[in-house]
Amino acid sequence: MTVARLLAIAALLAVVLGVLATSTNAEGDGPIVVTRDSGALPSGCTPRETAELLIRLADAVTSGEAAALDMLFTTDDPPGRVDGADGLAFRWFSVTEGRVGDRPWRHTVFYDRAPLFPYFAERHRQNERWDLIAVDMGASSSRRPGGVGIGYTIRRSADDLPESVAEFARGKGEIDCVAQRIYLWSMGQDDGATFTFGTGCPLPNGWSPGDAVIACSRSLKPGVRTGSNARALLPDFRVLGGSARLPTRCGSAYVTGRLRSALSAFNSGRETAFAGHFATRALFHPYGLTEALVGRAAVARFVDARYEQGEGWTGATLRAPDRATTRAFGGIRRKVASYRLGLLLSRPGEALVASSAGVVVDCDSGLFQRWIDFAKRV
Repeated sequence: MTVARLLAIAALLAVVLGVLATSTNAEGDGPIVVTRDSGALPSGCTPRETAELLIRLADAVTSGEAAALDMLFTTDDPPGRVDGADGLAFRWFSVTEGRVGDRPWRHTVFYDRAPLFPYFAERHRQNERWDLIAVDMGASSSRRPGGVGIGYTIRRSADDLPESVAEFARGKGEIDCVAQRIYLWSMGQDDGATFTFGTGCPLPNGWSPGDAVIACSRSLKPGVRTGSNARALLPDFRVLGGSARLPTRCGSAYVTGRLRSALSAFNSGRETAFAGHFATRALFHPYGLTEALVGRAAVARFVDARYEQGEGWTGATLRAPDRATTRAFGGIRRKVASYRLGLLLSRPGEALVASSAGVVVDCDSGLFQRWIDFAKRV
């Protein structure tokens, strides 16, 4: 898939989410291409948001802007090394450069944030430059609530670096997603003779470092039930339209709650729970299949298989009807409400896909009588 194609998908996702978005980073310096997004990352640490944060860091390091750097590192800073699992305290900042025999040419580490800023000032005097190339993100290795772990590749240069070091530095870190501040940073720049370029993200066809910043969520391992493949609803999930005259179990509040529960079950591989949101003989047309899956057992088998492939469904918007209608299901006429659910579909190794589904809700039971996806994915 080309960079141009991925940017077109990003524009389509902006329409689905109902927000204005551009293909450039926060500084307007060039595009950010998201090549995988599970939808399961906390708000503030989506692939695009994390790339924008690291671009701000790279720009601040290059320009030597102390005030900007101060805003990018967490302010919770107990003295000395902090190894406990509680809180999002500053842990460390380290840089390891080059090799001399079996030892680093230079190793710098701080366990408190105060020495960071004289260090960055000195690096600026050495004309240090950073350019973010790629970043991937997933669960915090320290299991800290509100934090994510990142892996990154940066093009790094400075006047005092040996000519033998590689053009690129790589490392890991962790970010407080609410504050959008870094509390752990560990970076290494190997000897150029042994360095091989790579990132944790799928790369577009024809891409080379510097064409665009690549960002992605980490892939869940297919075949292992490691938890949720995606979040059920986006943080800015919105209900559009609707009427207060709808029966309670066809109303937007009730339907939103049921959809949240159903999508959570889908994303965590709880196939029986997902199927339980459907009427006994409901019709399910996943991914645009013309021949419906009928009944809960068939729905459950589908969910089980898709979870094992690492797929996730995330609700983005919900368009509600203005009134209920009467339709025949199984030879019985029922009062129903027809909703349109905006969806983001994720799968390991692939870009996020924008889709939607028509969901018909039974006003008596609140169960789904029919679900039709409009994405042609197999």
